[in-house]
Parts: sequence; C-alpha cells; structure tokens
Amino acid sequence: MGTNSIYLLYGVPGVVVYVLTVASICTTRARLNATFVTIFLLTAVTNLITYLNTWMALRLQTETWFFGYYEFINRMVIISYVHQFFVGLLYYSQNVNAFLITLDRYFAIAGFLWKDIWNRHYKTFALAMHVVCIPIYYCTGGFLYQNRENSFVYNPVTNTYSLQIKGTSSTATSLSTQVAFGSVLLLFCLILNIISFHRLRLTQISGKNVKIVERSMFAISICIFFTQALNILILIAIFYVRLISPNTEAYMFLVTIMPFLSDTFSLGPGVYTIIVPGPIRRQCISILLPCRKTQAKDSSTIQVISVHTAHTL
Repeated sequence: MGTNSIYLLYGVPGVVVYVLTVASICTTRARLNATFVTIFLLTAVTNLITYLNTWMALRLQTETWFFGYYEFINRMVIISYVHQFFVGLLYYSQNVNAFLITLDRYFAIAGFLWKDIWNRHYKTFALAMHVVCIPIYYCTGGFLYQNRENSFVYNPVTNTYSLQIKGTSSTATSLSTQVAFGSVLLLFCLILNIISFHRLRLTQISGKNVKIVERSMFAISICIFFTQALNILILIAIFYVRLISPNTEAYMFLVTIMPFLSDTFSLGPGVYTIIVPGPIRRQCISILLPCRKTQAKDSSTIQVISVHTAHTL
C-alpha cells in the first residue's frame, strides 16, 4: 500500500481538480473555441479512463481487498482482455489527443487559410485518427495470435496478482511501434508549436490585439506538449535499455518513475488549465468562491448606480 498511498496522495486531488476544470469549461464554453472545448473534453474523458484502467489493471494487484475482482474477471476472460488492450490503446489515444490540441491551436493562431476547413471537419479527423490506432495496436500488441491468453495469476509468495500473457507476443514490435508512433506525433507537435509561438509573438510585437483566451489555450496546449514529450522520451529510454543495450538497473529505475510521469500526462491538463490565467481559471474561482462572484456583481452594480447618479445631479 506504500506506493499506492503516494499515488492516491496526488491522484485524488488531481481527479477532483480535473472534474472542476471540465465543469468550468462546460459552463464557460460560449467564450471559448468550440473546437478546443470538444477536443479538451475528449482528452479529459480519455485521460480519466486511462487513470482508472491503470489502477484496476496494474496498481491494485497488491491490495488484498481487491483480489475478488481479479478472481471474477479470470472467469470473465473478456474483461482481462479489455484491461490489457486499454493499457496500450489509451497510450495511442492520449498522444493523438495531444496532437489534436496542438493542431487546433495552430489553426487558431497561425493556419488561418485552413481554419474554416478544420472547423468543419475536425471531428471527422479526430475520429479517423482514433480509429486508426485500434488496428495498429491490435496488430503490434500480439492480439492477432490465436493462442494468446490473458489472466491475472495469484502469487502466494508475494501475496499479489499479476497479469500474465500466455502465447506469442513480440515485446520488441509492440514497444518499437509505440516509440515510433509517439515520436512522429511529438515531432509534428514540436513544429506546429514553434510556428504558433512565432506567429503569436509577432502579433504581440506588431501591436495587434491578441485575445487573452487564445494565449491561455495555447499555454495549456504547450503544457500538455511538455508532459507528452517527457513520457515519450522515457519510453524511448526504456526501449533503449530493454532492447538495444540491456541494462537491468536503468530499466528498473525507468519503470519505477514511469507511472508518476504517466499520471502527470493523464491528470496534468486539469491542473494546467486552472494555473494558466484566463477565462477558465476565472470560472473555476467563481465555482469555488461564489461569494466572490456575487461581490463583484454588487460592486459593478454600485458603480453603475454611482455613475447614473452623478449624471443626474
């Protein structure tokens, strides 16, 4: 329970903050880009499912009170397949969502010529990218093999369950595909972010009015990009010490820190969105401190009355 306690220490507040962020975006969506709102909500759903699936499939294997669940899904084999399939598939989905947010900010800030096309077809494009991820992971994750068998096996020595996969499955193929897929999307995100940042900076220098909301959403996109980059770099390092130049100590170290970085990628957007100044953070504050919002309205009302009084005297 020691490591799980650490996960819970930041995980529970992280989930609460994420839910608050989603509520804030939903209530202030009229002032935000519709494309950004849709993609952010898609990202939130994906991230929260990823976080929940990680707990159920991987982190509760040492908790005796949860053993009954593993005994149950061993009799319902399809559920263990779903857990295992989601562990890999959601990695692809999270990277796709990070790319979609970056692409959306690019069209909003720099790619004006294609903005209308993006606004009309972004849902179709997002759906197509997520659908493509399914056969990619299914083929490279070893699910094609008929003799593959997933089950959670109890170890009486350690008093834990672990997911065991019987059958032919290539770790090299699965890991290398994840690295290649993530690296390609990361490269595109890097290029698009550089272009967007350059255009945003030129706009500010030229003295044109840059909406605060655009700067705020771009800052959120950049934060997601950094956590995406960190996770992919760690995955590349795992690929190197596991398959190219085997190093047990380095591999164990990377595997130990990977869950924390994964949680940062999954729960981080909720925190970034509240930290970054802008309409979403203001809405969060108004939800948490409704009295402050009321005071602000009363103050503005008093000012209007005072001005009206001054004009009538």
